[in-house]
Amino acid sequence: MANGNWDDAVASDEASGDNLMVGLAQGERHRKILREQVLVALSGVLISAFRSGESSMDKVNAEIDKAIQSVISNSKKDGMELDDKLLDILADASGKMLGIAEEWHAVKIILT
Repeated sequence: MANGNWDDAVASDEASGDNLMVGLAQGERHRKILREQVLVALSGVLISAFRSGESSMDKVNAEIDKAIQSVISNSKKDGMELDDKLLDILADASGKMLGIAEEWHAVKIILT
């Protein structure tokens, strides 16, 4: 890879315009190959982190859902009014977790 710098290696052949264009095209082709190799390697390294992250997010969502169900069932059982403020907090947390999960998935798609 010309000591890691394709642009310098290509630019040194400015004497011939045709050769320069071929060199530039080759440089981009090599950058594309290296880009793909880096993304594949990164994907392989990160796959377990993506899985554990998804598992953790699933656990958090499940616990939030259980808490919401508990608030509702206790309210019915005790004949008390629902704690709207607590439900709002839990719903907000659940919504934020959904947003995080969507972003997490988008990053996973980019890197795999």
